[in-house]
Amino acid sequence: MTTYYMGGTAYDNGGLWFTVYYPNASAGVYKLDIATKQLVDTLPTFGIQPQGVMMKGDTLFYVMENFEEMPKEFML
Repeated sequence: MTTYYMGGTAYDNGGLWFTVYYPNASAGVYKLDIATKQLVDTLPTFGIQPQGVMMKGDTLFYVMENFEEMPKEFML
């Protein structure tokens, strides 16, 4: 059984957008129809580990945490 790690959520007219940041191959932003409990949209992200998502009008924003992609010399 695969375990999925979710980041943020945002409500959008009967749908719930949410981010998945692990496993990396499944990283993206997904939309769930609340009434039918079915996935209705999937958006790939630039990079891995999307952590947050929000709606503003008709625009969807997501926030990345690129910890795994950062070069080691940038880590403290």
